Amino acid sequence: MNIVAFLQNPGFKPGTPMTIVDKYKSQQQFHRELLETTMSGARLKVAFGEYWFNRIWWDNANPNIPTYGMERLDPDILHIEKVIADQKPKLVLTFGKQAERGVSSSIAAIALKVMSCHHPNARFRTQSDLDQFAQDVIQYVIVKEQQEVRDES
Repeated sequence: MNIVAFLQNPGFKPGTPMTIVDKYKSQQQFHRELLETTMSGARLKVAFGEYWFNRIWWDNANPNIPTYGMERLDPDILHIEKVIADQKPKLVLTFGKQAERGVSSSIAAIALKVMSCHHPNARFRTQSDLDQFAQDVIQYVIVKEQQEVRDES
């Protein structure tokens, strides 16, 4: 089962070389590795574990870089729809209000199962909240994959 996850938008320090930004946008493995080095990514990897973290296609609801550090960009619906069209997920995860709003506005996501969670670094939320969400996702995927195997038999 293909799984796509959207966070809000990337955050790069001023002066980050555009080659790194471009690689982050175009190479999923690099995107995943760079995400792991952030607080959000570290929390997500703890919650999902290495196997599931690496199984998910990680993306941003808006791939553009904010002009200042903590700026939240509006979701880019066309980008979300392109990712969904390219990846053909059966499950879409959202982390944070921006990502949730973008996916809920996407026509491409209407027929898909969507599971939403708070931003990994949301105030007043704990790692255990994120861990529980990850367990719910994993359980959902396992059950669906078992159903698909039974249906094919």
